[in-house]
Amino acid sequence: MTDSNAPEGVNTPPSRQPRYSENPEAPQGGQGQSTEPQAPASHGEGGAPQPGSAPQAGAAPGSYAAPQAGDAAPSYVAPQAGSAPGPYGQPPAAQQPQYAGQQPYGQPGQPQQAYGQAPNGQAPYGQYPGQPSRPERTPEQRKKRTRLLVGLLGGGALLLILIIVGGILFATTAAKHTPEAAVREYLDSVKSGQIENAMKLDGTKPADGDVLLTDAAYKKAKVHISGYEIVATTESDGRATVQARVRQGGDSFPQTFVVDKGGKTAVFFDEWKLQPVALGTVDVQVGAPGDAGVTVDGQAVTPADGALSLKAFPGQYAVALTSEGGFYAADDTVAQVKGFGSPTGQPAVLEAKLTAEGVAAANAAVDAWVQGCVASPELAPPGCTFTLINTDPTLTLTNQKWTLEAAPQYKIGDWEGSGWVVSSTVTGSVTFAANATNTAGQSGTFASVAPVPFRIGGVITSFGPDGAVFENKIG
Repeated sequence: MTDSNAPEGVNTPPSRQPRYSENPEAPQGGQGQSTEPQAPASHGEGGAPQPGSAPQAGAAPGSYAAPQAGDAAPSYVAPQAGSAPGPYGQPPAAQQPQYAGQQPYGQPGQPQQAYGQAPNGQAPYGQYPGQPSRPERTPEQRKKRTRLLVGLLGGGALLLILIIVGGILFATTAAKHTPEAAVREYLDSVKSGQIENAMKLDGTKPADGDVLLTDAAYKKAKVHISGYEIVATTESDGRATVQARVRQGGDSFPQTFVVDKGGKTAVFFDEWKLQPVALGTVDVQVGAPGDAGVTVDGQAVTPADGALSLKAFPGQYAVALTSEGGFYAADDTVAQVKGFGSPTGQPAVLEAKLTAEGVAAANAAVDAWVQGCVASPELAPPGCTFTLINTDPTLTLTNQKWTLEAAPQYKIGDWEGSGWVVSSTVTGSVTFAANATNTAGQSGTFASVAPVPFRIGGVITSFGPDGAVFENKIG
């Protein structure tokens, strides 16, 4: 029988089982009485075959001699000379010994074992003998396994994200609970125009007259703070002093903020409370009558004794004068509040000037005063600047009269203290004449010997329904 898969020229032995000699007493090769090979002679200690040894003549290939009683265990059987190479490129049988009873690879009559497949009755690779084979998973089981793996991977990724986000949140929250953070929050509110929130942060309570401490009022102010930087922080006994530098209108100003520790937030974080910040003020001096009004960024306020002071956040505030009747006006100005808690330096000044209507009313008031003085019958008219003395107490005067010989000339100047100053430019003159009778019954004329000087010196203090009010300041 020939294996169709065997290489050409190679005869496959008909049986996989070894054949033993029927006559163990048969003579050795050369007698031609037996085709069975004898057991090979011992090849030295251990029975290992010697190189180049060959079976006896006449021995069939692949057969074995029956062992004799007392013989040593059978050793390798040397293949016959000239045998063909084994299948699948194995070396010739002479180069690859076989154990007695071993089936050569590729013998016919036995199905070939596929590569990687466990022999019949043996456990697959990686499985212990006796262990049942793992059943193949169904599509539903594979889907469940896939979903499980996806869920585990997704859960792990979610946990990692939560850990990272938690760490970021912790660091961010910790950064918000520092003295510097309290100052930054305050300054950021002021910078963005939210001064009402800033006052909540430091506990400032506006009074009724603090008309500039609202978001609406501050929105109209110019030159807010444009930036800041924290310079240094010192802590002692639960109080921190934060040094900062505030930028405003191209300048920068050093500022000091006090922050107190006040317990814990969320167990881990210190709670820092900014103490009330001293604010600057809008200071205005008003050179105008007492009934004049003032507006600061549109907020109407009333000066007291020609001055006012209003609390304000850093900025530039427009200041204007208001009046009724149009008798006077003042140029608009600005008040500067630089930084926090420091005086502005020079206050804003509103100096009222008479309008044309005001000048006319003032002239009318001065002229009326002059006429009033001349019309007086008194030797010393009250509130006037001229007088005449009677040195003879025995005389009784009647028909007294002052005559204006030359009207005084004057000018109206700027506001000074309590009003617009009126001063003479040319002194006028008056004369006096009266009838006089003495105690003896004698009568005559009493008159001034020479013209009496008439000067004007006073101020226009205000305007009312009847016009301007003039007050003489010369005794």
